[in-house]
Amino acid sequence: MSAEIQKKDLIIELSLLQDQWKKKFSEEILLFPFHGKLEIKDFLIKQFNDFDPRLFTNKFIPQTLNLNGESYLSSLSHCQSQGLFMISKTPTTENILGFGVDIEQKSRLTKQLIKRISSSKEIQRLSENLDLSFHLWTVKESSFKALPVAIQPRVISKITLETFSILSHSTDSFTTIKTSTIKDTYDSFFHSEADSSLITFEATTEPKNQTGEMSQIDISIMGLSFTTKDLVISLALSKKAENLNKVQLPV
Repeated sequence: MSAEIQKKDLIIELSLLQDQWKKKFSEEILLFPFHGKLEIKDFLIKQFNDFDPRLFTNKFIPQTLNLNGESYLSSLSHCQSQGLFMISKTPTTENILGFGVDIEQKSRLTKQLIKRISSSKEIQRLSENLDLSFHLWTVKESSFKALPVAIQPRVISKITLETFSILSHSTDSFTTIKTSTIKDTYDSFFHSEADSSLITFEATTEPKNQTGEMSQIDISIMGLSFTTKDLVISLALSKKAENLNKVQLPV
């Protein structure tokens, strides 16, 4: 498959992800695939008239963009073959704390790597019928990025997957992945060329600082995780609990 066809296929898949995100979380986002960070600069100039290109440098790592006095949450990730930039399409609502995105080569997500950052319970829950446990790395990475820096845990293994749902082909235009479960005799996951999967998830964390008013029960982490033939992509957001009016982050 040519690089041009792969790019077109990825853009279509990202468009589906944007639609699913809006349905699930009532928030509109833009997902932009890139290979060099300067492409993000051109994308932001095109999408947002108020973006000042002087703010962008080679070391620019966006978390929140202030455009015309409004905040737009964003996140980026890249692996060896592909980068992905995520940003809210409209000003972020007050209860959303952060966005997180992670993209990885599926071939890199070995059984050994997943075991290093996941509990046996998490792996088992994602392997009961079809083995989807390779989602765990990007789910935890994107969830970590979605948390404000002040309350990020020390390591991503402190992010815990609580619930997940598999979206079916019939209702969401995604085929269900078919793989083997984790076995000690193998160190990687096996997929057919047409396989893809989409799950929704909720996660919790143990914040590194317990002194502030915000604790793990005050924050919700949720998102989507999607696989293509070669990539695993997870998107996450963190938000305040709906019954909180004021939240003070730890210092």
